[in-house]
Amino acid sequence: MTLRSAFLIAVTAFLLVSAAAAEDITATLEIDYEGDCVVDVTAEETMAEGSTAYDLLDAAAEVEVEVMDWGVFVVGIDGVKGNWDENGTWWSFKVNDEMSEVGVGGYVLEDGDVVAMSFEGAPEGEMTVILEVDYEGDGVMDKTIYSEMEAGSTALDLLNETTEVVTVESGDEHGILVVGIDGVMSNYEEEGTWWMFMVNGTLAEVTPERFVLEQGQTVTMSMGGAEEAEAHGATA
Repeated sequence: MTLRSAFLIAVTAFLLVSAAAAEDITATLEIDYEGDCVVDVTAEETMAEGSTAYDLLDAAAEVEVEVMDWGVFVVGIDGVKGNWDENGTWWSFKVNDEMSEVGVGGYVLEDGDVVAMSFEGAPEGEMTVILEVDYEGDGVMDKTIYSEMEAGSTALDLLNETTEVVTVESGDEHGILVVGIDGVMSNYEEEGTWWMFMVNGTLAEVTPERFVLEQGQTVTMSMGGAEEAEAHGATA
């Protein structure tokens, strides 16, 4: 064997070992079809590195989804479908017993992850709503949280339930203003930035503590820049 041949064999072996070590991970999917905390199906899958929770779900179950602005929304799994608008039922998504802050399409799996999908419904007297947070104002939702709230709850109640929110009294008829979420602070006077408050994609006409939520609504908090702040100030 020549020196060149030995070198090529060694390089090839190294590349094969490196590829094998990097290409696969193992993840487990648990499905609770009735939302009774009983796991009905457990499936362990070997996935390519970089796969998402949606890839795992698609590999192990029959999944029906809708593509939303913020990502993939799971509508049904193995024929069990949620009805978000009418009765507040939906599929919750947890990773390693923690509710995920991103959708199934946005969560990149790590080796050994346990993904749990559970059919949920708001108990009587409660409703299910969504909070989206865009910390940079770039149209990309950094946090998406489903939350069950008591009937009559406000958007500010939802923020207090799901984020670290900082508010100030405006001192006038505008009410309470949100100035910080999870440590991201706005500075309207010096930088022209402010926290925009939208419901179902429409800018709200009242502040969060005055907006009473209804079943299925999506509250979006997005950092606005100087242009949005100027328009807001002109119409306030």
